[in-house]
Amino acid sequence: MRKRMVVDVSNIFWRSISAMNTYDKPDPSESAALGLHGCLMTLKKYFNNIKPHEMCIVFEGRNNWRKEYTKSENSYSKRIYKANRVSDPSMAVLYEVMQSFKELAHECTTLTVLQHDYLEGDDLIAGYAQYFAAQGDSVVILSGDKDFVQLLNDKKISIINPDNGKERNLLDVCGVDSAEYFLFEKCFRGDSGDNVLPAFPRVRKTRLHKAFGVHEGSVHSEKADSFELSNLLNATWEHPNPSTGEPMQMLVQEMFNENNTLMNLSAQPEHVRKLINDVIQEEIQRDKQFNFFKFNKFIGKYELKTIGEKVHDFTPMFSSKIKEEPKINGLNL
Repeated sequence: MRKRMVVDVSNIFWRSISAMNTYDKPDPSESAALGLHGCLMTLKKYFNNIKPHEMCIVFEGRNNWRKEYTKSENSYSKRIYKANRVSDPSMAVLYEVMQSFKELAHECTTLTVLQHDYLEGDDLIAGYAQYFAAQGDSVVILSGDKDFVQLLNDKKISIINPDNGKERNLLDVCGVDSAEYFLFEKCFRGDSGDNVLPAFPRVRKTRLHKAFGVHEGSVHSEKADSFELSNLLNATWEHPNPSTGEPMQMLVQEMFNENNTLMNLSAQPEHVRKLINDVIQEEIQRDKQFNFFKFNKFIGKYELKTIGEKVHDFTPMFSSKIKEEPKINGLNL
């Protein structure tokens, strides 16, 4: 059994910038360099601590399928995914730095590097973890995003919070030791940060627990109340149409289904699941070589002096390599 680590690089990059309180600096390039420095140091720290046979780093796609889906006629809520996020042109340099690092890692290191414009980083992180856990490997996800706890129904997958190095667990995140319940509640609650409407606004947790069969932090299926669940799913509420402002009658069941499509990292549309698998397969079979000269040049370009002084400390991380055997089966579709 191999140990693998998959890293939410975009999450760590932005968290590094936020932790350094650099958003208010006049020069975004300085913020980008500090974020890159923090990101590289975090990668090395956890590579050395966890000692994976392979490290995979994942980057965001800018035009992911959820945006396309929520703009289409298939969208029930008519609420465009992440439309609440305002783009700041002055921050373009931060994205350019991340793209530059992605290109370096892909072309000049032995790291597995995953990115596709149509996919969110979450899709590829979950896909990678699910794929190799199914092969019998243990997979550590390094990310500050709590949503990955939905994958903890597989005991081969674990999640480390890069802020403190602690392993995440379901009880701490949602109070119930069940990945299925976490996702159930999340679909009811929605996600305001991603502009995803709740299926049932302000629903009481006691009702969700009753419907799902939760008692004292554990799920007891025999205690699940199907009548309460039916009442929840058949409830309606009003919401203004984002385009016209006219009130829409929202059925909880329909909103729950849409939220499950958007947030369940095991239930993306079939064509998306296939694309995730194809991206992973192509990358793990790619021949990878480490180019120390280009890595050192990259460090100099962004004036990462502290890293440059100990550049050889990064060589094990960027040059480790294991041979992948061809796999017949990919993700379950």
